Amino acid sequence: MQTHDTLFTPTEAAVLTGLPLKAVNNAIDRKTVSAVPGEEGGRLLDARALVSLSIERRLSDRIATPELRRKVFDAFWSDDPLHALMHGPTYMGNALACAAANATPQRPH
Repeated sequence: MQTHDTLFTPTEAAVLTGLPLKAVNNAIDRKTVSAVPGEEGGRLLDARALVSLSIERRLSDRIATPELRRKVFDAFWSDDPLHALMHGPTYMGNALACAAANATPQRPH
């Protein structure tokens, strides 16, 4: 994780992704998403982790294996234009891109 990213508590991540808090903590414990130590022993997640959690939630009933869901996430997050899920300002009607955008918290201007 990069230090300039906004960080979220597991409770905030649960609210933003629509997942139960227990599922967020399980994802951290299983190292499905990366977390950094917070103050007083807490754990914090960045926006990339929130997108991963949201994709996991939305695809869990459609794509059975966690490994395949991880490949979808990696393709979405890729910097390589040949492998990335390309999306524009309207997300071009792509359901996965829209779901990821909805899971990413908006920063106030």
